[in-house]
Amino acid sequence: EFIGTEEDIEAQRLKTEYEQSPVVETIKKLIKQGGGHWEGSASDIITASKYLSHGIYDDARKVGSLINKYEPLFWVDGIDYKYDRNKKKRGYIFSDINVTDVTNEIDVTNVTDVTPSGDG
Repeated sequence: EFIGTEEDIEAQRLKTEYEQSPVVETIKKLIKQGGGHWEGSASDIITASKYLSHGIYDDARKVGSLINKYEPLFWVDGIDYKYDRNKKKRGYIFSDINVTDVTNEIDVTNVTDVTPSGDG
């Protein structure tokens, strides 16, 4: 039975690892809490994981390696990732790149009833 090339199998393995990663889960929750944006260090991600997801028990270097490893999958998942080397403390910048098309959306929060009153 043909299950794919070695590259296909490796890509599927990486995708499964990404989807089950507490690092990724924590980053997604931090982005959501930040309104689509979050900046911080690998140590900040480890600390936040204790409150937002399954705890991360790897050290900051390992978390940084995983973030780099998952970079292409972040993009596919709608997350822009940058590494800021200019800070005293190494920093990661994550942003939600999913943009909604608002050209055809209708805001119904302030619509008033315009039905004829029959007074006419």
